[in-house]
Amino acid sequence: MSFSAKLIVSLAMGTALLGQNVLAQDQAKNWAQGETPHMAVLAAARNLAGEDGPELQIPRQAFSGFPEPQNQVHFRARSVNSDLHERRISVEVEAINRSRVLARRTFLFPWRTSEMVVVPKRTIKKGEMIRSEDLQIKKIELGAEAEEYALSIDQLLGHIAKRRLDKNHPVRKRQLSRPTVVKRGEPVVVQRRIGGMKLTMKGEAVQDGTIGQYVKIINPSSKRILTGKVIDHGVVEVF
Repeated sequence: MSFSAKLIVSLAMGTALLGQNVLAQDQAKNWAQGETPHMAVLAAARNLAGEDGPELQIPRQAFSGFPEPQNQVHFRARSVNSDLHERRISVEVEAINRSRVLARRTFLFPWRTSEMVVVPKRTIKKGEMIRSEDLQIKKIELGAEAEEYALSIDQLLGHIAKRRLDKNHPVRKRQLSRPTVVKRGEPVVVQRRIGGMKLTMKGEAVQDGTIGQYVKIINPSSKRILTGKVIDHGVVEVF
């Protein structure tokens, strides 16, 4: 074998060993390889969430301006954050030519998951009171905004729709408001349970309150200030 042929073989072997060494270093640092940025990011997501974990929601033009796949260029990615409850993954992506980094960028992608959330059985108009018979639980595919939605019907009862709620669309918490059912200066019924008995008396609200809130009330006879939980329109329970 001539000297030039030996040199070519030696360079080829060196390049292969360099590629293997880079791959080993990538694996040690939790880098995931891919022929394209998209494939590398998906591999990094699988490393974090597992094969059966949630999928990423990656926009079609996410890698616009990033180096294109070509000969001797490969891509690697790794997750920067590791909390699946964040519903977003921050991914560092690099374009590599042999051992040289051509480009590096960090992307933020939402997870896409299926969740059991509350949806209306019918269209609920703005200003309507939410009732249990108008709601149902349904499995819906969601992205990073999943934490904005109600997961329990009990969370919504007694609320007022601030805007129209469409049938079979997940209900966002910000679309609702709690009505004021106890108003400052107005009379209220004060309840107290002792054993199996329920005692009631008259009182006066010192502050406004919605169902579930704790408010101060005054006993008109003794002028004593009490704190109780609003349980219904004009009804406060003390403990």
